[in-house]
Amino acid sequence: MFKALSFRFYLLSVLTLSLLGLHACDNGTDSSSAPVINSINPTSGPTGITVTISGTGFGTTNAENRVTFGGTLAEVTSASETAIEATVPEGAASGAVTVVRDGQIAIGPNFTVDEMMPGITAVEPDSAMVGAAITITGMNFSPDPNQNVITFNGGIIADVLQASPAELTVEVPDGARSGPILVEVDGKVAQSARFTVLAAERIAYISDKAGNNDIWTIGIDGSNPVNITNDPGNDVAPKWSPDGTRITFVRTRGGNDEVWVMDADGFNYRNLTNAAGDDEFPHWSPDGSQIVFISDRDGNQDIWVMDADGANATNLTNAPNDDDFPSWSPDGSQIVFRSFRTGDREIWVMDADGSNPTNLTNSDGDEVLPIYSPDGTKIAFFSNRTGNREVWVMNADGSNQVNITNHPGLDKDPFWSPDGSQILFISDRDGNDDIWVMNADGSNPINLSNTPGPDTFQKWSPDGSQIVFSTDPTGGNEIWEIWVMNADGSDKRRVTNFPNVRSFDAQWRP
Repeated sequence: MFKALSFRFYLLSVLTLSLLGLHACDNGTDSSSAPVINSINPTSGPTGITVTISGTGFGTTNAENRVTFGGTLAEVTSASETAIEATVPEGAASGAVTVVRDGQIAIGPNFTVDEMMPGITAVEPDSAMVGAAITITGMNFSPDPNQNVITFNGGIIADVLQASPAELTVEVPDGARSGPILVEVDGKVAQSARFTVLAAERIAYISDKAGNNDIWTIGIDGSNPVNITNDPGNDVAPKWSPDGTRITFVRTRGGNDEVWVMDADGFNYRNLTNAAGDDEFPHWSPDGSQIVFISDRDGNQDIWVMDADGANATNLTNAPNDDDFPSWSPDGSQIVFRSFRTGDREIWVMDADGSNPTNLTNSDGDEVLPIYSPDGTKIAFFSNRTGNREVWVMNADGSNQVNITNHPGLDKDPFWSPDGSQILFISDRDGNDDIWVMNADGSNPINLSNTPGPDTFQKWSPDGSQIVFSTDPTGGNEIWEIWVMNADGSDKRRVTNFPNVRSFDAQWRP
């Protein structure tokens, strides 16, 4: 009997490969790019559920991957080089999961079809803070809330708020950790894809505590510092995605800078650019669907944009002189940037697809770090056009350019408050680089930090009530620490406290 079943499965596998026009043996293509399946999650369940296939060498678009369950073709719902999500098709039989890409096949573990098991199709949202309500959709749940046992990673059981055969509503319990969620009904267990537990009030920053620059996260009270990259490469420039679930950063390996992305807890690293030139200064689009960055892969620095998964990288400027410091308009329709194409470094703007480039400043000075106001009507930047660094503001079309600092001190690095009513900047007018704030028209400038050492990397909290910044308490040894203060400069608190360690460039989680 066993031999007969094995022979039938062999015939089924051969028939499947024949229908796809493929062979499991060498077909003359580069074996180094062949797909490999390391695991599937879950390994059993009813038809209609979502299964995550983990491995390497997968296609980065859904159409590049053909997935079968026991010989039956499945719908691919998402794909990356290391993970595919596919729906177990109706009529599928228990058997091996296969992935075919570019004529090469990977045969993975068996998936067991059990139509009586609970199954999970989605967890929405797929990341949330403790105390938030989430919805688990699927099938074969119990309509009685007490008959569904929901366990979060870390062994924490959650209360079920509402239940139906196809949907469960639960609250993320205290103590839950990022990882899969288990749903148990009548002794049978379904497992979800990875769910991310978000920590409230957390910042990402750069630290050399481990011997080289890594990306860390920490609570604003200094609790639970975590090295989330911990790589021999040099990792800098962390930027949260708009929904706070991912972080993009720049990693240097072998002297080459590349743009990478990872989940907010440091899992699921992906190299997004992987080009011959240096790729730097990544910034998410307002909707999180794209990333703008600068690259010199075509011979000089240009503004590039790519999808959030690294696909469709496009040179937007492609000018003979350097372009840098790109920043999105709040609605994502335009990108403001600095360009050297006229001989001076000027502020330019273009549509998000690179069309209609326009010189906004056209002055005889060098302009730096353009940034839109939250409502998109104005742009702040700093310039030396008066012979001294000053913060300027202009309308988004370049009209009405106003020097709003106009002081003998050196002023730079403007950042709008979330409501657009104020601007943070750095000034040395009191003899030291301090964090200052002023009204959006330049009135009422106030020294907020006023520390013995230089202060920099200032950022508003998402609600505008606090400010994070870096300071050198030694006054010149570049041993940076991260501090937080209220928006009026009161209640300064030291967040990091690691002797002889540089901690800087803090970014508040959205």
